[in-house]
Amino acid sequence: MKESSNKRKDGIILALVALVGVGGLLLLQLARNRQKVTTDERTVVQNQQDNHKAVAPDGQSTIQAVPVNLLHINDQPEIDVPFHYELTDFSPGGVYQLDPGDGSPRQTFNNGKLTFTYHKPGSYLINIYTIDGAQEYKILSIPKEVARLTEKRSLNKRKNAVVDE
Repeated sequence: MKESSNKRKDGIILALVALVGVGGLLLLQLARNRQKVTTDERTVVQNQQDNHKAVAPDGQSTIQAVPVNLLHINDQPEIDVPFHYELTDFSPGGVYQLDPGDGSPRQTFNNGKLTFTYHKPGSYLINIYTIDGAQEYKILSIPKEVARLTEKRSLNKRKNAVVDE
């Protein structure tokens, strides 16, 4: 009877050791999967940072483009009303240009500020470029919807117009 009791204890101990071992393997597998997710997230962040690097076509020189932003990015321009673009996080002394997307020539920012007037309503894709010597790099693209004058602004504009007789 003592021998069967010892065998039973040994069996229970073996089962407990096996359960602990399987639990440890599961924890290792979960930790390994978690590490893959973390690595993937880092890869995504690195790829996003790499998107801000611009490489010259000759492959010789590389510049780090500053992640430029626009203030009032969601404001909607109206036709024949000056619209004010203002850069943030730009590199002072850098040359930045706006392609308003309406077919007119590029406009150069002055200390991060630029005023442009659209003359036709519509949807435009504006692009901001930085110039580095002979190379240019597109650093920002934003869709803009240019609206017709609102009724109230149109009336005010007509009231304030000077009429030649």
